[in-house]
Amino acid sequence: SQMPLADSFGVGMRSKAMRRSKAMVIRCCRGLVVLAMLTEFWFQHASSSSFAQQSISAFRDREGTGVHESAMQDARNIEPSLTTADKIVLSSIANAGKAYDWPAARKIFSQYAGRATSVYSVAMTAAFRCKEYQAEIGRA
Repeated sequence: SQMPLADSFGVGMRSKAMRRSKAMVIRCCRGLVVLAMLTEFWFQHASSSSFAQQSISAFRDREGTGVHESAMQDARNIEPSLTTADKIVLSSIANAGKAYDWPAARKIFSQYAGRATSVYSVAMTAAFRCKEYQAEIGRA
């Protein structure tokens, strides 16, 4: 009426292996559920501004470390003898540069016939801001 030792050993091993296997399946399922939840969270928030990648120039502008020029203030301090036309050109180029509109800034500058240093400076700043490092802004 007693089971042979080999049979009881085999049955005991089978039930331990089954329990371990069941525990491993449960752990894997829990891990998959957590992974699915994290993935869902990531995709829901990936398009929000906190996770979206932005250009370095936009980041620098937001952080206050970008190229900032107060063209009119600098012009008054450096060149107090600017004409009204120079001031209009200076302001127009500065605004086009702030809007990252290099074609507009270049067009305005190409029509400028004066020699005011501030106008050349703001044109170079606009080119830099618009990533037009090779732009032709000088004249012979």
